[in-house]
Amino acid sequence: MRNPEAPAGAAGPDDGRPLQDKVAIVTGGSSGIGRSACVAFARAGAGVLAVGRSAARLNETLAEARRAGGDASRLMSLTLDVGNEMDMARMAERALERFGRIDILLASAGILRNGKGPKTAIELDLDDWNAILRTNLRGTFLSNRAVLPAMLRQRGGDIINVSSTSGLRGFAYDAAYCASKFGIIGLSESLAEEVRRQGVRVMTLCPGPASTAMWDQNLPVPPPEKTMPVERVTELLMYIVTLPRDTVLHNPVIVPLRSHRRPAFRAPGPGSAVGRGEEPLLMSRDRSPRGGSKWARRGRHGSGDARRSCAAAPGASAGPWPSAWRATAPRSPWPTSARKAPRRRCASCEPSTPRRW
Repeated sequence: MRNPEAPAGAAGPDDGRPLQDKVAIVTGGSSGIGRSACVAFARAGAGVLAVGRSAARLNETLAEARRAGGDASRLMSLTLDVGNEMDMARMAERALERFGRIDILLASAGILRNGKGPKTAIELDLDDWNAILRTNLRGTFLSNRAVLPAMLRQRGGDIINVSSTSGLRGFAYDAAYCASKFGIIGLSESLAEEVRRQGVRVMTLCPGPASTAMWDQNLPVPPPEKTMPVERVTELLMYIVTLPRDTVLHNPVIVPLRSHRRPAFRAPGPGSAVGRGEEPLLMSRDRSPRGGSKWARRGRHGSGDARRSCAAAPGASAGPWPSAWRATAPRSPWPTSARKAPRRRCASCEPSTPRRW
C-alpha cells in the first residue's frame, strides 16, 4: 500500500515493486556495484539495460536478474565502452528503441588502476592517467550527456553517478583515481543545477571500501581488512531512486562500520562538551608527554572557578565533567595510574602550601 503522505508518482515504503514501468540503464553492469544494482532494479520491477565491456559477464548479470524475479522480456545488455562518444549515443538510442523511455541512469563504470599496480604521482605515466580518467570521469560525462535529452523531454529522471570516499579525500598512490572521483562530484553538482528545474535529479553516491573485483587491480597490495558487501550500497541506491520527487540526497557517503579501539576518556578542556556515557581523556593542552594538562592534572577540586564552586557547594563534585556522566561511563582499559588524576585539597577545604604544576 502506498504511503498516503507521499506525492503522486513517489514509491511508498510498502510497494513490492516500486520501480514498476521504470527503465534503468546501468554502466559497469558486468560486476560489482553495477551488477548488484541491475539485480535490485529488476527485482523492483524496472526494465534494465546493463552496459559493460564483457559480454560473458553481462550475460551472468542478466541471468542473476532473472533469478531475482526480473521480467526476462525487459532485460537487455550491450557491450559498449563508456569512454567512446558514439557508444554512449548508441546506448541511449537502443534503450529508447526497446523501452521508449529512460528513467534512471546509474553511472558506475570505473577502474582503480591501469593494470600496473599502485604508483606514486611521479611514477604515473600519461597512459595510466588518461586510461583512468577516460573511464571514470569522461565515461560519466558521456553517459550523462547521452541520456539527458530523453529525460528532459519526459520532464523527469534520476542520474546517480558513483564517486567514492576517494572523491572527498586524497589518498597516496591514488592520484589519478582520486582526481577522477573528485571530478565526478563537481560534474554532478554542476549538472544538477542545470537540469533540476526540468524535474531531473542528478546525485552522487560516495561508497567506501566494498567487496568488489576492483581490488584485484591493486595487487600485490591486499584489499582493506574491513569492506562492506555491495548489497549495502545497492540498498542505499534503491532508497535514493524511490525518494519523493521533491527530495535529493547531497553526496551521501556509505562506509563499513569499523571497530576503532579508542580511549575511554575524551578530552574535556575548557569549553568542550562531553557526551553521556563517555569519560574525558586527560589530554594535555601543552602536549605534555606525561599525559594530562595542567588543568586536568589538578584533579577533582581543580582551581579557580572549580575551587570556588567546591567551597560554595560542599560535597558536590567540582571535577571537569558531571558526576552522573562519570558514573555511567564505560570501564576504561587504561591503567589506574593513567586514569586518575592526583587529588589535592583546595584552599577552601584545607590550607596548604601552593604547589607548582
